[in-house]
Amino acid sequence: MFHPENEGMTEADRKWHASFKPHFTGSGAVLYQSSKQSKDEQWKEVAVARQGKAIIVLGQHADGKSFDLAAALSTSDVELVSSIPTVRHKSVPFSQLASQMKDAKTPVSDIYSMAHILFDEYDDEFTLGLNGPQKKALAHRIRKDRLTQFLASAFLTKDGDELKTLEETNPTSAALRRLTMHDIKGACDLLRKQKNIHLMLLVSQLDGQDQAFMDDMRHQLNAWRDQKVLSEISLDIRALYEICAGNVTNCEGKENVPIEDRAESFNISKRYHLNWLQSFALGLFFGKDEKTNDEGFGKIEDAVHYFEARIDRGELPNFDLDSDVMWSLLKIYAWMHAGLGSTYQPVSPALPADLVGLASPFDSSDLFTFYHAIITNTQPHFEDDTIDTTKADQLAEVLAAELSAKGDIASAIYALIHLSDPEVRKGMVQDLLDRFAADLPGPDTATTDAGIHLWQTLTMDLKIPQSWLFMAKARYAASATNRGGDSISELRYLIAAEAWDQAHDCLTKRVAPSFVVDADWAGLLDMCKLFGDDPVRRVADWQSGGAVFDNFGKLMTGMVAKEDGQAIAGLRRRIVHLGHRYTNAQVRGKHTSGALIQLGRLSQNELEEHVAIKEMANALARLSTQGGNVGTLNEILDMPLTQDVRAELTLGMREEQLRTDGKVGSRATRMRTRGGAPIQEDADMEDDGRDNGDETTA
Repeated sequence: MFHPENEGMTEADRKWHASFKPHFTGSGAVLYQSSKQSKDEQWKEVAVARQGKAIIVLGQHADGKSFDLAAALSTSDVELVSSIPTVRHKSVPFSQLASQMKDAKTPVSDIYSMAHILFDEYDDEFTLGLNGPQKKALAHRIRKDRLTQFLASAFLTKDGDELKTLEETNPTSAALRRLTMHDIKGACDLLRKQKNIHLMLLVSQLDGQDQAFMDDMRHQLNAWRDQKVLSEISLDIRALYEICAGNVTNCEGKENVPIEDRAESFNISKRYHLNWLQSFALGLFFGKDEKTNDEGFGKIEDAVHYFEARIDRGELPNFDLDSDVMWSLLKIYAWMHAGLGSTYQPVSPALPADLVGLASPFDSSDLFTFYHAIITNTQPHFEDDTIDTTKADQLAEVLAAELSAKGDIASAIYALIHLSDPEVRKGMVQDLLDRFAADLPGPDTATTDAGIHLWQTLTMDLKIPQSWLFMAKARYAASATNRGGDSISELRYLIAAEAWDQAHDCLTKRVAPSFVVDADWAGLLDMCKLFGDDPVRRVADWQSGGAVFDNFGKLMTGMVAKEDGQAIAGLRRRIVHLGHRYTNAQVRGKHTSGALIQLGRLSQNELEEHVAIKEMANALARLSTQGGNVGTLNEILDMPLTQDVRAELTLGMREEQLRTDGKVGSRATRMRTRGGAPIQEDADMEDDGRDNGDETTA
């Protein structure tokens, strides 16, 4: 790492250090430098500054589809566990979840349709007329027939236009593509038009393809190879015969022979550019290995096993299946139905990682929703060892960040209450509430329909404790207070949250001192009343804090008589204690040097508290001069008085002492008068005494 002034830094390094670095803002926007604005429709961009010839652009991801919180809440239950909300998902058929999607014709809807086929229990045309035991006995075949129908429909929808063109240019090749859709009739029609009646009759029997049929087709192909006639058969015809023989991968030709007898070897998937799902479907429908079992028909889990094996052996292209959700669903199904005695033991799925294909760069909602649906609907198959809790928590956090960047507070909180650790869940929800505290409604401030709806969603649907909302509002009010706002709102929210100790601290340090400085005694008493009729039960330090301001307000409003010595003495002692405690705290803090409080370095709240304590002390001191039973002069001077009041009291004490001394002197003079002539002053008497003494001594 280079120091900016390092002479060994290359010119490229210097330019990099001096360049503008792209970075995300707190609201989910990204700041980056560009010579021109992008035309990417996923971003809405605004030029915010210009640096030389480059433009610094604020790129905010364009709002896509919104998270359907109502639908999510309808399929889950939110409950409080140890006063922390958590969510439990209901087992809802994938067909119902798919019906809640706003756009029914998307890749995501196809995934829900496949999940419905693989994991839901339901009746349809394939179970018509079957009783319970029959449905159970034929469950594997029923699911395979459903999957076959689904794949045929999916391929036809996706490849329909391309297939029509192919049927006009190469009908035999189109017939093979028809077989990937399990459209045997369509393939036969194309062969009939080509007048290949013999092959048409063979293809028409594929639905009843058994071991004997496949063996006959294999023998026929071997015979042609031995007879060196494969070279006279087109690759498309050979591929159809291979499929009839149960071979859906490599087609062996004839090599190392004269060129006129040479027949090319080829791979069906590669030659016909089949994707992985078409290759899988071809094996599921017509693969020899898939049909070699006791039932005589291919099971879905067998097709998954043999498909993987063919890829491992190099018989199929190395398809990129890592992020394909449909393949993940097939693997999950195979894992759930693999028999204990089976030689095929699939690897346990890793969720939610296996479903990551559902996520897009700025939208994790589909992945999040489907992940929770599948682990709920396939219980009890999924245990802790098949679920990556860390990844699941990261998914919830990512979705919450995406939703909060869009301003969808409620949906973001719904994502966060899926976090596995209760304390982390609580902390992250409270942090989110703090960040959006300005937009949070209160029960008495939600005046708009949107505000009322948000309050009800947060407190009733998501079970967020009202105290969390009030604390977020209180913290926001406290931050506003530091910017010159009103701390009364902070106090009211803290009391609403029943955070009594924090509310008491707010009262004594910010709210009450302000009322004392303003001499607003009615307002001061109103603030103290917010703590109820028995504040001592709620606040342990009430007597040494809030009670001081409460009693002082009552004294100033005449609710406590100034002659009530006991009450005033208690108030005086608490003011003395409050002054000492404040001074000691300041001495220990950063605001003092030695024992002197440097007022210039106090914050506004600290200064106001300091002034309020002295104002209360001053008021009691002045009350002593108005006939109030405040205490002795020394007790009064022990209060944290201002210099002017202390000087005034000291001066009064001296005058009182002088008056007292004058009265005593007059009385002594009268007692010591002889024959009507007064005795001299003390000084003279002392002199006389000294003179007389001298004379006597002489």
